[in-house]
Amino acid sequence: MKKIFKFEAKQLLRDKKTIFFVFILPLIVFPLLNGVLNKVVESRMESIFEQKATVIVQRDSLAEEVLSKFNAEQDTTFLIEYVEKLGDLDSLLKEYPAAINVERDSIGVATFKVHYSAKNDKNSIKAKQISKKIYALRDSIRSERYKGIGINEYRVNEKIDSFNTSSAEEMQNSRHSMMLPVSLILILMVGTFMISNYVILGEKDNNTLESLLASGVDRRDIIFGKLGIIFLAGILMSFLEMISFAVYGHFAGIFNFGISFSTSNVFILILLIISVTTLIASISTFTSCKIKSSTAGQLLFMPIMIVYLLLTLLGTFEGVEIKRGLLFIPIINSAGIIKSVLVDKLVMLDGLIVIVVNFVYSVFVINLSSAYLNSEAILKTDSDLKDSENTYSPGMVFTLFGLLIVAYMLIGGYLQGRDIVSGLIYSQVGILGLFIAIMLKMNGVNFKEVLKLKKFNPIYLLIALFFGIFARYPISIVKEGFFYFFPIPRIIENANLLQTGLGDLSQWQLIAVIAILPAIFEEFTFRGIFLYMLEKKYSFIKASVVVGLMFGVMHLNVFTLLETALLGIILTMITLRSGSIIPAIIFHFANNAYSIILMKMIEDDIISEEKLSFLEADWLSYSASIVVFGVIAYMVQGGMPSIKNKI
Repeated sequence: MKKIFKFEAKQLLRDKKTIFFVFILPLIVFPLLNGVLNKVVESRMESIFEQKATVIVQRDSLAEEVLSKFNAEQDTTFLIEYVEKLGDLDSLLKEYPAAINVERDSIGVATFKVHYSAKNDKNSIKAKQISKKIYALRDSIRSERYKGIGINEYRVNEKIDSFNTSSAEEMQNSRHSMMLPVSLILILMVGTFMISNYVILGEKDNNTLESLLASGVDRRDIIFGKLGIIFLAGILMSFLEMISFAVYGHFAGIFNFGISFSTSNVFILILLIISVTTLIASISTFTSCKIKSSTAGQLLFMPIMIVYLLLTLLGTFEGVEIKRGLLFIPIINSAGIIKSVLVDKLVMLDGLIVIVVNFVYSVFVINLSSAYLNSEAILKTDSDLKDSENTYSPGMVFTLFGLLIVAYMLIGGYLQGRDIVSGLIYSQVGILGLFIAIMLKMNGVNFKEVLKLKKFNPIYLLIALFFGIFARYPISIVKEGFFYFFPIPRIIENANLLQTGLGDLSQWQLIAVIAILPAIFEEFTFRGIFLYMLEKKYSFIKASVVVGLMFGVMHLNVFTLLETALLGIILTMITLRSGSIIPAIIFHFANNAYSIILMKMIEDDIISEEKLSFLEADWLSYSASIVVFGVIAYMVQGGMPSIKNKI
């Protein structure tokens, strides 16, 4: 192991590419990464601005008069809750974004005091928002309007002060907690992946790996020697990233890199960074062992980075508690613990569990790498892009999927940000439609075969319609259990599409945009293109799960990933069993159209509370769930006719 380590170290230090990736890249990547993350943070802040929040206010005649203007101006983002006395502010600010009271001095000058805390991202953002609105209320309305509502002395005898109950150190830590975990984990991923590409895939490209494996050196020592180099490169790059973080922040005038920790937090943070570096390095090592060329590794880099980014953002998202099941999900748990250290909310036991879990996962992945090196598969020279059957390898499929997600996220997100209606149409027809056309051209086969536009047993039409209306019930049951073990905030459950620009559309226009287009283009993409490329590689169950997860990820919402993934799994199952994509299109359309019709009927007061409760009744939910689960079990066991039966 020592010989391998020394040899690799000398080789790396001689290579200009290594010098660039290990020493220079971390110092220049942060400004670029910071720009991207700022966009993400701005997007998060905008979504928080739209969420409802309750502000607690100590009852006062002036406060009631001024704050009543929020209702008069139809401000729907704030609700006011009055109390006779505020009480303990620290306790209140754990629940409310802001606490407001009015104080008067000896000459009668009234001061609005808006109290908030920096220990909660979402609450502090909402608190600043209400402070801004109170200032705007004072500055935008003329004195005559104040007199008209009886507030004659408001402009003269009033001032507004914001009081942060957190210290300056806590404020700085809170600001860093939004970006440091993401940038740290991404730079570890970039560094370890690039180095592992060099020390493992470089030897495959140069045909020297076979001679190394035949040299008599224990293959486990080879893995540990290469892993040591990759690990040290990751640690070095994370250290340089921290320097870049400090330098950029200082010279850009955005912040000073002053973070204060307790001794125990420093200890946990050091162990955590070592453990997550070991984990990421081991994953990069295993990935490089499995890939057959550096070209394939570079193609695979993008989708892997997207996965890391999504997991890290989920771990740092306000309201996500790293407990129960989330303690055991790599990257999510590490990012969450780094954030909890920065905002001084660390539960020591949680931190220790995550550190142990990271090391356990690392050992498991290292053993997988060692086992793969000891197998004959390592010496196979088949192309990593296509196999002997002239079909795409899973690695290539996931790479194409990653590139599609990037296009959908950047182009589709931009278009939907400008106008959600036209943006959704262009995203479906333009991005997905273009992808479908390109893939059909590249495959060079009959599009009816790829898209599975075949005849099917009529029974699948009934199954598709039934699932489209009632599959939501078993998905809801599974979701309840999932959220218990994996406590992700249900912030999307109260979201209503009709409160966006889509609310201006008629019911039929909504059905066209939300039901018909996705049913066609998303099904052609997933149950058509991606399933065509993967069904010969995987069994019935594995293909259903993989394509279903891809369908969930494509919707770019980590908080509804479970529901969309489960829906995607069922859609894939019915496609495989029927041998046709048509039942999945009908299922998809019925599911979306039914939701739109319900939302419209509720908005137009066509459905009363009694009728709505009937649709959500437990007996209906459980009865429909039993039928759905039964049909799924029947399909899994192969009880229905299928073009392929690979269980």
